[in-house]
Amino acid sequence: MSKRKNRAKPNKRSRKPTSKPQAASTETANPVHVRSKAEFDRYVEDPLPIVVDFWAPWCAPCRMMAPIFDKVGKQFEGQVHFVKIDTEEVPEIAEAFGVRSIPTVVALHDTDVIDSHVGLMPEPALAKMAQKADDRAQGVTLRKRLARLFAGGDQQPAASA
Repeated sequence: MSKRKNRAKPNKRSRKPTSKPQAASTETANPVHVRSKAEFDRYVEDPLPIVVDFWAPWCAPCRMMAPIFDKVGKQFEGQVHFVKIDTEEVPEIAEAFGVRSIPTVVALHDTDVIDSHVGLMPEPALAKMAQKADDRAQGVTLRKRLARLFAGGDQQPAASA
């Protein structure tokens, strides 16, 4: 909640962050707190894939997930939009995705759901979800992903053989 108070201060200087971009921009820092359906729609229309964290301030697992989401979001800045949606502030988006439990993380490209996870997610799993969304957006085939895997992108399976 303190983050919201800190973000409200720049409005006093006649700069309103929500009124600046007409469309989602790769220049925005991850994660972005979406506060309306119209704002979310701008991210859906953007060519970059999106990883959405559905959360609520009272949810303890959601608060535990926040630093993980922030860290992975920064790793994928410029490649994947990381968007946080407070299910109490914008319930219509959560309802549209059929969110019944939080935290729920959903990866999207265009209007297609690529992957989803309900519950607290470890950092490697979230990074894998974001990479999968980025691969899908760039048209990376299974053959290319396997080549990357065996070329040293993730050596854990090869080391055990």
